[in-house]
Amino acid sequence: MGRGVDCSRCGASTPLPDDLRQPTFRCGACGAELSTAAFAGASAVSADALVGHVRAAVAGRADPAATPRFDGGGSGGPGAFDPAGQIAGNQALARLRAEGVRCGGCGGLNPVPDDGSVQVVCRFCGAAVLLADHVDPAAVGRDRLKHGIFAFRDEVIRQQEARDRLVRNVILAAVGVIVLAIVAAALLR
Repeated sequence: MGRGVDCSRCGASTPLPDDLRQPTFRCGACGAELSTAAFAGASAVSADALVGHVRAAVAGRADPAATPRFDGGGSGGPGAFDPAGQIAGNQALARLRAEGVRCGGCGGLNPVPDDGSVQVVCRFCGAAVLLADHVDPAAVGRDRLKHGIFAFRDEVIRQQEARDRLVRNVILAAVGVIVLAIVAAALLR
């Protein structure tokens, strides 16, 4: 993800963990323990937790009693349903993607990818730009959840297609062997 976030202890840039379910991560420079949610936002962290639970559930390894709650409701708190606020947050994130985000350090305008990222790295100075500093953090979390679920869906589809190809090839090979056996038996008579 590039340089990462600025450590609150030493100021050095350090990357966020790829899996935001890690409650803390260490600064690469000074070793300080930093809170993932403090940088990524509680909504993004809960999105990763829910996607991880769905993956585990599909694999048969999830505890149904321990299903995480997604904190993507917005200003009403965890689980609050505020449709107008959610729509406004989603529209603000869409505008940020369309217009780009300014770096707080150098003022450079940076593109915002539509990939579930919680931050971008300034292409001018390399500083981390947290999207939750510019739009509702719940909108960033909902977007991360959407991308995580769609990525999982695509992975499951690819796996199913690979299994289907394998089954088809095994069936074709078995039919070929049976046809060869019938032809060989007919020729030996």
